[in-house]
Amino acid sequence: MFTQVRVVVVVLITTSLVVVSVAFSQPSRAQYFPYLYRQALSTGVWPSPDIQPLIDHNPYYIHGDFDGDGQTDLAMRVHNHENKRGLAILHATLDTVYIIGAGEPILGINRELNEEYMRLLPRGRRLRQAFVSIPDLGITEGSPFEFDRDAIELGFVAKSAWALYFKVGKHYEIKLAD
Repeated sequence: MFTQVRVVVVVLITTSLVVVSVAFSQPSRAQYFPYLYRQALSTGVWPSPDIQPLIDHNPYYIHGDFDGDGQTDLAMRVHNHENKRGLAILHATLDTVYIIGAGEPILGINRELNEEYMRLLPRGRRLRQAFVSIPDLGITEGSPFEFDRDAIELGFVAKSAWALYFKVGKHYEIKLAD
């Protein structure tokens, strides 16, 4: 897909003609992928070559400390060969790659993730009210809640939104808006 550009430089030195040819090529797209993704590929942790980054969204990945260990993790939009969309969560430890959607029934979320946006909900972000109760997290429907680690917000503009939150070794889906 990438083309090579050939540059010919002509240098005149007294009466002789010297032609120097230098080839430049554009770098591979792979070098622009996030570091944790490249590490997961090179170490064999990435679950399947069928799951690929979905780079036509902006942003298609975000960084944050999603598991609260003080290290930078990665959330990246992905799709499978049938173009079913999802999200890959890679914690900095690279012990597991979590795929949500993209044809994978993981974390109890067995659907395609077609949300229009993805953004970071930083640690310390306070919700005026939760739209769901999650006893494991101390979340009560209708009560305020503060994130004690980074989370991922996914949603539709002017419609619904939800957060993906990792705690106590599990991922939780928190409804943020209707």
